[in-house]
Amino acid sequence: SEILGRITHLAMAYHLTGNAAYAERGKAETLNLVRFQDWNPAHFLDTGEAALAAAIGYDWLYDSFTAKEREEIRRALVEKALLPGLAENPWWRFGANNWTQVCHAGLLAAALIAAGDVPDIAAKTVANAVNSQETVMRESYSANGIYPEGAAYWQYGTGFQAATMAMLH
Repeated sequence: SEILGRITHLAMAYHLTGNAAYAERGKAETLNLVRFQDWNPAHFLDTGEAALAAAIGYDWLYDSFTAKEREEIRRALVEKALLPGLAENPWWRFGANNWTQVCHAGLLAAALIAAGDVPDIAAKTVANAVNSQETVMRESYSANGIYPEGAAYWQYGTGFQAATMAMLH
């Protein structure tokens, strides 16, 4: 999504250059995102991407936020991603396509950020992400690495899969 790219690029530019203007804009983008009413849980791909974006902003720009702002981000991750992610048993939870990869990447990032605030919710979220890996990896990559959804979705899903694997590592 655009916001995920924007926050990631601004935070990376800040770390590569030390230019505080990048951090300030990344901070503003992150706070704007967490202040949305919701992250469109009816189309949970949006929620997954928003959660990953907010988590990256929180982590990579941590020192730019006040303690109150960090708490606001963690609360948004819980209320707008983690709780909706556990509210029902969505089809993508143990699926074998890009939805599984995107949704779990965002939820896993949210869980890692908010674990100190909501350890039980975070633990359930991490367990769901871990338990989804065998199916999504087997079904997405076992046919000689040919992604069943085609090249464009290979790029999309695999980027989130790589983020999930890095977080689990």
